[in-house]
Amino acid sequence: MKYGPTTVALAFGVACSFLSISTTDVTAQITQGKPEVGGIYDEEKHHVDLKESNWRLGFGVGPSISTEANLINDFRAQERMYVRRQFGDLIQAEVGVGLHRLSGNDDTPQEFDANFWTFDGRLLIAPTINDQWNPYGFAGFGYSLYRVIDRAQDDINSEADVRTPQTGGAPVLPLGIGVQFKPERHSRIAIDMSLGYSMIFSNELDGMAGGNNASTINGMVSLEYLFHDVVDQIRGTAVN
Repeated sequence: MKYGPTTVALAFGVACSFLSISTTDVTAQITQGKPEVGGIYDEEKHHVDLKESNWRLGFGVGPSISTEANLINDFRAQERMYVRRQFGDLIQAEVGVGLHRLSGNDDTPQEFDANFWTFDGRLLIAPTINDQWNPYGFAGFGYSLYRVIDRAQDDINSEADVRTPQTGGAPVLPLGIGVQFKPERHSRIAIDMSLGYSMIFSNELDGMAGGNNASTINGMVSLEYLFHDVVDQIRGTAVN
């Protein structure tokens, strides 16, 4: 059974909502079990609350297009899942896996089509503007495993290289900018929007001899779940 990006995104949204409700229930249970001093809860000494941790889980979908393709007709969908961690107020690190598609026409009527999985790590420079908005820039490095589905092999029209392998792998370099947004200050759900460029260090994905290495321009909208710790604010230690 195959699932499209819309179905996967919906499932991820439901999972985020479930995690959000579950975390709220845990907080309520801990609050109900308040420590007492002489039979009376000491509000001044104990206050159990949620504190945002440095971890977040995200899933995104968006359009992707080859830089050698027709910019109007050859958009393809991409999906990506990632884990991101905050380091201080400026630096974030991320690891992720994505499914991308490369398709289109070159300068002449030469069609090509390929799918590839990308595994990469990224470093984000994300200065804090306020509690809800964070613009950022990113750069990273990874590796793509690709499968060429359709290659231009008409020697009359395209000078195709018929020896191009059907499958292979190549390093990839992602670069881009984006913005993170939380609907509310203490929200457990965030939205991430990004625009990027990925250079794939291989010229075999379009099945054509000569030319430049494959590269794509990518747009993505991601839904993120922000993990929280349940803490005793006086003691400052996580209790769950």
